[in-house]
Amino acid sequence: MITRSVSGFAAMLMVLICAVSFAGLVYAEVPAPTGEHLVGRTDTTVAAGDRELPVSVWYPAAAPAIPAHYVPASSRVAAAQLATAAALWLHEPAAAPAMLGGTVAAGQDAPVETEVGAMPVVVYSPGLGTPRWLASGLASDLASRGYIVIGVDHPGETPAVELHGKVVVGAPPAYDDAEYMRRALDIRVADVRLVLDELAMLPVVGPHVDLDRIAVAGHSYGGLTAVATMRADHRVRAGVVLDGPAGWTGNTAVERDGVDRPVLMLGSGDMLHASWIRFASASRAFTLGTIRGAGHYAATDLPALAPSSVLCGTLAADRASAITRSVVGGFLDQRLRRASAPAPSWPELDWRLE
Repeated sequence: MITRSVSGFAAMLMVLICAVSFAGLVYAEVPAPTGEHLVGRTDTTVAAGDRELPVSVWYPAAAPAIPAHYVPASSRVAAAQLATAAALWLHEPAAAPAMLGGTVAAGQDAPVETEVGAMPVVVYSPGLGTPRWLASGLASDLASRGYIVIGVDHPGETPAVELHGKVVVGAPPAYDDAEYMRRALDIRVADVRLVLDELAMLPVVGPHVDLDRIAVAGHSYGGLTAVATMRADHRVRAGVVLDGPAGWTGNTAVERDGVDRPVLMLGSGDMLHASWIRFASASRAFTLGTIRGAGHYAATDLPALAPSSVLCGTLAADRASAITRSVVGGFLDQRLRRASAPAPSWPELDWRLE
């Protein structure tokens, strides 16, 4: 987790708008989906009381449609604001034009594939200070394999979100403030549970979700959000953690007491967060693997958007993506579809617990 700054937002935004207006768009080379289905994406919000969450829904599509912009927004100016905020918080300003200029391998609002019947669901929570769309590659890949994937923004600690045509910039997370982190986790769990409550009402895919086959996944703090949601909500049958903690040195219930349903933790590099040792001793069906050479953001699209980023490690972007997708897809197939297959094997992948 990295300290962010929003200084220079206005100047960076103007540079982006001028680049788009006069020099054309930059294409982001996010690896294409590997499954057998076409992919669609629709963007909407879910709300309860005074809390409203922007979400993107990825799903198997019945027919092609106009490719979705990488950054989901109502206008190119709004997209520029969202891309600028995200890139500055990541300290990767060079990624902003790629975010803004890219499209994804998904048709915007394409018709859903109905022949496959009710489909398993994955709700995805991004890391602190990271937008939902930074996981577009993984989301589209899972959708191509027959999953409905819902990426959730957490307004307030996301760099910027668009609600009703207005872009609202967040406040950088206070990583060193334990009380802030606990509050953020509580809000995030409530956000994910709100999405679970609204699954059957989502546009395009609502009638096709299988409410008995739900997983929650997340990167970094989104991974802790996933396992904390599992403790709070038994609708979740499995959890996926992409290089995230299980808590703070024994100070969270999820770390002390674990969970009673399957969890995959896929870490970057060779170091293990101490919280996972405690979590493992208290949990059942816990799978832990690490990817040598991968950096903290290797499981996201950042390696494709900013190939020189030190945040992504030394492993090539396409290699990190292929390993992550095979491991996550295989785990979800096993836990939500009862598929039987050996664990993926890659030279860079070390299984620590199975």
